[in-house]
Amino acid sequence: MLNKVLKVAISVPLSHPFDYLPAGRAPEALPGSRVLVPFGRKQQVGLVLDVADGSSLPADKIRRSSRTLDEQPLLSADDLWLIRFTSDYYHHPIGEVVATALPALLRQGKALNPVLRFVAVTDAGEAADIETLAKRAPRQAELLEGFYAIFGD
Repeated sequence: MLNKVLKVAISVPLSHPFDYLPAGRAPEALPGSRVLVPFGRKQQVGLVLDVADGSSLPADKIRRSSRTLDEQPLLSADDLWLIRFTSDYYHHPIGEVVATALPALLRQGKALNPVLRFVAVTDAGEAADIETLAKRAPRQAELLEGFYAIFGD
């Protein structure tokens, strides 16, 4: 008997989620979080729609997910309900609906907010007169003032 089975939506033209076992020592994959799974000969990013107590497939036919990409779910239960409703209503494969709902970076398995490595003011920024800039571009002036406040002149 299986303990937990992940019901994973993968961006392929098939209308059902796929069953995967959770990754070995990875953080627990919760509904609404992304997982990296083997699909065919390559790895695909999928979205966990549900965690079930079992599967209709034999245990030896269910592959294990490679890893969990998100510590916390990206999508809420309401978001998942809307994805399922959209898939059912429009008779469109659920994995493709998920792919449409997620930004490109998330579909590729990357973080939505990449880590900022460094910040620098260009020569043009250093030469800019903040008072003149504030009249025609107040947000840029505010940003430049913020840089000077944090990093000095």
